[in-house]
Amino acid sequence: MKHGPSRVLVVEDDANDVLFLRRALAKRNVDWKVDVASDGEQALRALAADPPPSHVNLDLQIPRRNGLEVLAHIRSEQRTRDIRVVVLTSSAERSDLDRATQLGVDQYLIKPVDFTNFLDTIDLIVQTWTANDPTSLKR
Repeated sequence: MKHGPSRVLVVEDDANDVLFLRRALAKRNVDWKVDVASDGEQALRALAADPPPSHVNLDLQIPRRNGLEVLAHIRSEQRTRDIRVVVLTSSAERSDLDRATQLGVDQYLIKPVDFTNFLDTIDLIVQTWTANDPTSLKR
């Protein structure tokens, strides 16, 4: 694949959702490097890596710092503020969507419950992330 993330950080504490994501990417022949953080503290450590991930797929309901705290951290740091962030969460709470939007999320998606719809959601994420060279996508 010519364009797309060089490294995706998936922040997700549900092992089944991580498995679904990996399977969906494989089914769509997407071969991005995927790192996984199962809580907010692990996510912050992964974001401190050099270089940081180019894209983050973020659940909001994670332990040890929730997803909104991680998103706020991403947007507050000079070296991470341009990372593309997709929130993929089971939370349909309007307050979560509003706060994520205020913090500058690139996309907010509700997790589907079945694999077919999950594939469609992954297609949407892949399409968004590969539409342009991410190095040209600056805030």
